[in-house]
Amino acid sequence: MKKLFYLLVLPLLFVACESGNTTDAPVSLTLTSDASMMFEAEGGQGVITYTLTAEQNALPSATSEAEWIKNIVVGQTITFDVEANEGEDRQAKIEVAYSTESFEVTVRQAKAEVVIPTVELVANNLLGSFYSAEMMGTDANLYALLLSDADLSIETVTPNAFYFYFDLYSDEVNADCTIPEGTYHFDRLSTKRTGTIDAENSLGFTVNSAGDDFEESFIYHDATVVVTKDKIVAEVVLADESKIVITYEGSLATVPGEFQAESTLTDDLVINLENTMIAAENYEDYYGTAEADNWYVQVATTDGNPVIRCFFLDFLADINYGGWDVNYHALADYDLYDSQKYINSFIPGYVDEEGYIAGSWYVEMDANNNIAGDVAPLYRGDIEVKFGGNDTVEITLDCLDDAGNAITGTITGTI
Repeated sequence: MKKLFYLLVLPLLFVACESGNTTDAPVSLTLTSDASMMFEAEGGQGVITYTLTAEQNALPSATSEAEWIKNIVVGQTITFDVEANEGEDRQAKIEVAYSTESFEVTVRQAKAEVVIPTVELVANNLLGSFYSAEMMGTDANLYALLLSDADLSIETVTPNAFYFYFDLYSDEVNADCTIPEGTYHFDRLSTKRTGTIDAENSLGFTVNSAGDDFEESFIYHDATVVVTKDKIVAEVVLADESKIVITYEGSLATVPGEFQAESTLTDDLVINLENTMIAAENYEDYYGTAEADNWYVQVATTDGNPVIRCFFLDFLADINYGGWDVNYHALADYDLYDSQKYINSFIPGYVDEEGYIAGSWYVEMDANNNIAGDVAPLYRGDIEVKFGGNDTVEITLDCLDDAGNAITGTITGTI
């Protein structure tokens, strides 16, 4: 009986040994398409291909945390949809996994293309005035232009018409005062250098249907004027980056203009002011140069005279210096294309479009802050500032006004 029992058990032992030696088949998941996919802003469908070694009919999982990757479908391939992009460029990942195996696919999408509105206008008429450099007290000649689709008159405007003004500076002079050919660039600091469009008097507007008011006004954020033979193409960029392109074809002749200096001085002015009140305020990078701090300095005599002699000084000091006790040169004398063009300069005096004085000026005022005597813009030259002890300041001027009068002398006082 014992012998028969062993014979019956033996086959079971063989079966048990064979079962214990078998192992599960290995799993392999491999990406066979690109690991990175790029889509344009409008979106589209993507396809991921792969190989999977596993049990029969097995499929991996595919997931993404990005909400803009939609409709992921897993089959013999993996398909997915990319939504249209209305913002900046973006990227996300799709993770594909089975058991312990996985891989990732990076999905990138370009940013939405910004369509900048552009309005194209055709000007039928040009009205231009020429002012020589000697007349203006600048290095370059001024060509003041007005482009319009209406007949031009300095006294009236036409309903529904457009008007665009450009002050162009050039060192060239033609016999008939025609506008010199070339490309002119917008200069919002109004340095009045050759090849520039002066920001001070360059603007545009449309007239309403009644002809008695603006329909819309345009303040230039940037501008370019290209002048070729008998043709002008002016491109204006507004603050919202929209563009207006004005094209004119015809005569480029201008007429000599009459220049009226802002200065009321009739002779040179020599000043020697002592014990003055001096106030200085830092407006930081007010002019957006990224190079210069804007210090606005106000000087007023305190000697009790009925007429108070004042200076308003608009300085651009080195932003890395931190103070304003430096030597300043008139911005109009600087090379516009020099990378250091704004550092340690002063803004020449001018009258803005609202009739207020701006930049650097000499002004005689009464106790109520009303103009009570001469006014003169500091137009060219140099201003030196020195600090002393006990908050004392010495300011030395060696300047010219826009009529060619010299303004020189020294101002001392305390801050």
